[in-house]
Amino acid sequence: MDIPMLDRLNGSVALIAYAANLLAGATFMMSAATKWNNPENFALFLSRFSWPIANGGIRLLAYGVIFAESLLAASFALNLANGYRQGAAVFALAAFTFFLIRNRKELADTGCACFGERSRLNRFPIARNLALIVIIMVPFALGITLTPHQSAIQGTIFVVAAMIGYGLGKLVKQHDPAIPPDAGELPLLFLSYRSSGFKEADELLSAPSSREVFVMLDAPPWILETKRNRWSSHRLIAADGPIPDDAPFVMHRNRRGRLKRFGEWAAFLRQYIGEEM
Repeated sequence: MDIPMLDRLNGSVALIAYAANLLAGATFMMSAATKWNNPENFALFLSRFSWPIANGGIRLLAYGVIFAESLLAASFALNLANGYRQGAAVFALAAFTFFLIRNRKELADTGCACFGERSRLNRFPIARNLALIVIIMVPFALGITLTPHQSAIQGTIFVVAAMIGYGLGKLVKQHDPAIPPDAGELPLLFLSYRSSGFKEADELLSAPSSREVFVMLDAPPWILETKRNRWSSHRLIAADGPIPDDAPFVMHRNRRGRLKRFGEWAAFLRQYIGEEM
């Protein structure tokens, strides 16, 4: 085999490793970044399921998952721990696939929210995980490795892509609705009478509570008046326009005073108004 043909072959083989590593790294990075943005929301998601640990342990479990995803993202992006990272990734994906299968009934309505509330990557999570396992294992099974120079190129591509993704994420956050001044420090529930969660929200808000929730409801005037009387423990106002998402969500400031969006609105309300305290 002549030298030019060998160089082309080596380049094609390297592209397989590039593609697999970057795809795996980007997948783990997007999943971790979504959770790092609001770890409490991910902990609330985990709290919906039964675990052989105390409530405080669920928060530690949430941070453990996020930290593991971050390490996997870095290892694939920088081509570190070859052989070990593939095994760790397959184990993590297999464990999560088992979790999805075991809790498929509970997740039938809400689905997987690994990549945020509105990501298309949440669709068909079991098939997605199995496909990712195959992609991760192909270069390893073929014995493909990258040189230090190729690893540096791959890391640079990943860092540039991550910076672009971070900027785009900031633009998406700007589309979150504004908080009315009257809400103060209260959690604000954005709710539409057309959403599938309206009945559950009605049950939660109808119970007497000493802790107020500010509710912005998109509904006809007669529904607003009915719910204003029924949700007497809380403050209800009419939405200025249609609620932007089909599913309800909560906006609330965390311990550092930063405004965060909670897609796990039902678990948030149960914890906040005291059903699970």
